[in-house]
Amino acid sequence: QILKDTTMPMIRAMRLLNAVEAGTTTGAQLQTLLAADPGRLAEWNALLGMRGQTRRMAASSTAMAAVIASSTAMNAVAASSTAMDAVIASSTAMAAINASDQAVRIWMLAGTGQNYASFATVAAVAASSTAMTAVAASSTAMTAVAASSTAMNAVIASSTAMNAVAASSTAMNQIIKNQSASTSIESSLQNYRTQLLSALADTSKFSKSSGVNIGNG
Repeated sequence: QILKDTTMPMIRAMRLLNAVEAGTTTGAQLQTLLAADPGRLAEWNALLGMRGQTRRMAASSTAMAAVIASSTAMNAVAASSTAMDAVIASSTAMAAINASDQAVRIWMLAGTGQNYASFATVAAVAASSTAMTAVAASSTAMTAVAASSTAMNAVIASSTAMNAVAASSTAMNQIIKNQSASTSIESSLQNYRTQLLSALADTSKFSKSSGVNIGNG
């Protein structure tokens, strides 16, 4: 009886993943089930602690589409280091997340205690000093951000986000570990340098042509 009581929840969770992977349980249905039944959510959370099951989920575009469509399921993924590792390792899973604004908000706020629903868009997260200070201080969140091209693009486009990242050794360490993120940051800084040099050149031309000595009062 004890064995039955401990194995049945996991069997139910595996059956749920089977249904999600097969497309017979949609994202909307998954959301309704997990949000309404704490027991089923606990089973789902336990499943996300299993490396083999999370890799299977991450490899399935159908499964990831359903997970992303369910904020409860996606929050659970973001709360599980095992699930996050599996998702980051899967181009299929990351492509699915990057295509969903809601999923990216949940993803980049992982481990911060911030609620994705408090921000209308990914850009709004990046523009929030409070959110980005929390993100930059969290190795979990910054690992997620560095792995997501959508999140990184939002960070690069926001001076608020860039300032928070630059001020945090935790954030910079996670970016350095991710080659793609490092390249994105380096490219952004190079573009900024080019624009700055161009602006200075234009200023110099203006100064010479007008006879105005800029910078000397």
